[in-house]
Amino acid sequence: MKIFIVIDYWFPYVGGGPVHVAQIANRLCRLHDTTVTVVTSRLYPSLNRKKNPFSIYFDVVHLGPSMPFSSITGRLLFLKELFFF
Repeated sequence: MKIFIVIDYWFPYVGGGPVHVAQIANRLCRLHDTTVTVVTSRLYPSLNRKKNPFSIYFDVVHLGPSMPFSSITGRLLFLKELFFF
């Protein structure tokens, strides 16, 4: 089974959302033999290169332009690209 989880932002921004999604994705992969892909917006390139310590069993895909988290334009372009993913 393949599962896609969409979240607005990802590490290195740490908060309840990314930690919760990472725990769910790891447990689904480990306990239920599923393939999980987390789809998130693309932050500045330097931030995306940092290793995420939580993505042990799943893949992370970054979509949209490389913009700051607070950019409305970046979020709208992320949603447009997500629609065609």
